Amino acid sequence: MFARTRFFLFSALIAHLGLPSLALAYGPVQGQSCSGVSLSPGANIQNAVDSHPAGTTFCLAAGTYAQQSVVPQNNDQFIGAYGAVLDGQNTTEHAFAGTAQNVVIQNLKIVNYHTKAQNGLFSDSPVHGDASTGWIVKNNELAYNWGAGLDLGNQMQVIGNYIHHNSQIGIDTNGAAANNGTMGVVVDSNEIAYNNYRHDFDPGWEAGGTKFWATSNLQVTNNYTHDNIGPGLWADTNNIGTTYANNDIENNPGGGIAHEVSYDAVIKNNVIKNNGRVFIYGWEYQPQILLNSSGGASTTGGQIEITGNTLISGPNGGAVGLEQQNRSTDSAWYGPHIVQNVYVHDNAIDQSSAAYQPSQAGVYPPQHGAYEDDGEQLIFTSRNNRFVNNTYYLGSQTLAGHAFNWMDNTFGVSTWQKYGQDTTGTFNYSAMSAAPAAYLVAAPSGTTNFASQTAVSSGSSVTLSWSASSATTCTGTGFPTGNAIAGSATVTPTQSATYGLTCNGPGGAASAQTTVIVASNLIPAANLTVYPAVIAAGGQAALSWSATNAAACSGSGFDTNDATSGSIPISRSNTTTYSVTCAGSGGSASAFATETVTMTDLLPEE
Repeated sequence: MFARTRFFLFSALIAHLGLPSLALAYGPVQGQSCSGVSLSPGANIQNAVDSHPAGTTFCLAAGTYAQQSVVPQNNDQFIGAYGAVLDGQNTTEHAFAGTAQNVVIQNLKIVNYHTKAQNGLFSDSPVHGDASTGWIVKNNELAYNWGAGLDLGNQMQVIGNYIHHNSQIGIDTNGAAANNGTMGVVVDSNEIAYNNYRHDFDPGWEAGGTKFWATSNLQVTNNYTHDNIGPGLWADTNNIGTTYANNDIENNPGGGIAHEVSYDAVIKNNVIKNNGRVFIYGWEYQPQILLNSSGGASTTGGQIEITGNTLISGPNGGAVGLEQQNRSTDSAWYGPHIVQNVYVHDNAIDQSSAAYQPSQAGVYPPQHGAYEDDGEQLIFTSRNNRFVNNTYYLGSQTLAGHAFNWMDNTFGVSTWQKYGQDTTGTFNYSAMSAAPAAYLVAAPSGTTNFASQTAVSSGSSVTLSWSASSATTCTGTGFPTGNAIAGSATVTPTQSATYGLTCNGPGGAASAQTTVIVASNLIPAANLTVYPAVIAAGGQAALSWSATNAAACSGSGFDTNDATSGSIPISRSNTTTYSVTCAGSGGSASAFATETVTMTDLLPEE
């Protein structure tokens, strides 16, 4: 894959807000220099590491290095010439792993590693750095791996990588070192795209662009995160001191930024648009920015500041959503998980793309504000949550009348201001741009797995869904629209096809497209989990399996009755590893899970 360059070319309005214009290279680059021990395809990289002292630089020539699994020494460097590929061939679990410090992994293409989709509570990855410190992972391509593309360790720098088409998620935090969290990570200038592309994993569990867990002082900056099936950037549980800045986050159906049961953060100068475009959970779960039971930490007196962002809602995704749930049983390192001290100010917010149909129950415009389902209204009345001096583009008076949510009600501008919100704000009854915008996605019929690219077996039907803003008519290529600016249509392609949408309005025209890949022999994928992963002898657990593109599954250590999904109770007196193998016309796939049995009773969490 050639190095990819992304230009952020924003409108005069966005430039006025002070957002950057950047040209960034993602992935391996040509002309990479390296001075050290030369390695060629066919070499055993681990043998080379073992035969040289710590701190050696290894220079990998172009070509394919098959089924390599490396445990580096401190200060080792692995630098590839353009075209150097580490291929796990769907059998090897890790390309790099271990506890070494200050390792550099640079300019490599790392593909087809068969990592675990769940290792305890977290995904596994070919760059398995969760127990490391100070790794630099720079200008690599991490793609088509099972599980995650990479997982983070203390003070890791993830810079300039192209992380795409991994089966579950792009970047994961695979645990907390010594139960103290993962500290000082930098995730900068990466493209994170098309992860969970086969819809193998539920975005509500763990899938999409990223998931950060128990980090402190995490810096997520200048990334282009798009078209992941799940949230674009997701921090879940005990994250504190997080900065999300200058990112471009687009077209992630699970929402843009999700900051969940976490604490102090700054979310600034991002462009976040057309996320949460598919109506899956309801507005509060998939806005451009979601704070789910997150706020300033009680132990620090901190806040969450959201400022200088350009937020453009999709047809169903809201703008900013503050959501209070009862999360009292979740781990809470820095005080209770409550939405407090949230300061949303000086953002440009476009909510004009709503697919609002007053006559259709359950369909409403992308909303903005706060929501509670814990039975209390403290999020509204006494926790210092405020919206100040934001600029809104609401599309029309009709849409504006349903644009805001506060005190468990939906209403328009005047009531929003009566509650003290945006009393100095600016409200426009138009789109941010007069130019039309068009959206087109596809999903296997009968599912909500909409994306800009989807794969089905031959003979399967596909639902195309489209919408537009600032447009009066839309026409389809390969499907009918009846000139409507929003709707859906069913197609049954016999071969792979790209469908197009063109929408016209007074300000010009816009187009979108979606690709449906038709294959008669799709490769199966298998998933096997056990929960809880650790039990006392004789304790109970649940063993669950699922598969895609498979006709039947068989288990080792348990009976599946040939079903491709299911869950059974298990009880063991000793540690046991289970496996499942699922087969279809495209081949077979296996997954593994281990139930760890301790000989002493487990103490309950305090």
